[in-house]
Amino acid sequence: METQAVMTPTVRRARPRLDGAARVLLFVAGASLVFVLASMAFGYRALIVKSGSMSPAIGTGDVVVTRLVHPGSVHVGDVVTFRDPSRNQDLVTHRVVKIQPHGAKIAFETRGDANTGVEDWDIAREGSVGRYHFRIPRIGYALVWVAMPLARIALVMGACLILGFVLLRSVWSRSPSEPDVDPADLPKAA
Repeated sequence: METQAVMTPTVRRARPRLDGAARVLLFVAGASLVFVLASMAFGYRALIVKSGSMSPAIGTGDVVVTRLVHPGSVHVGDVVTFRDPSRNQDLVTHRVVKIQPHGAKIAFETRGDANTGVEDWDIAREGSVGRYHFRIPRIGYALVWVAMPLARIALVMGACLILGFVLLRSVWSRSPSEPDVDPADLPKAA
């Protein structure tokens, strides 16, 4: 009895694939999200500078990254972020020029590098203030733009258009010689 080998064609399932640029964008977005969440878990936060009061060290539109610390670990000359009681509890980032402990509280005097006026405020010893770690120049302008509702809509629509284009391109670029066949549908050799 003679047997005959049955040759089955190699069949690849058609899968939408993302091209290199889309993969890079997805990786960068994912890595950024992980970085931001991990930073927040360790007490870091990013703030957009809206004035030039700390020029030239920190400019308008910069993003400053601060870390929450106990007020007792702050020294004269440090740049800190605090809630200013004279400005409706707005966050302010200025340089410490004077520190005085007062019982359960610590009193601070701060001033912007480009300002002549000072802020006097105090905080409980068990509280926390943000100590400046580093800045990212000018990126705050882009972040403010992205926070605008129309910009967000435009970004989401743009992302959908790019994803749709990538998916359609993968469908249209498939060779007609590559059948869209499930290997389970092929006849089995006896």
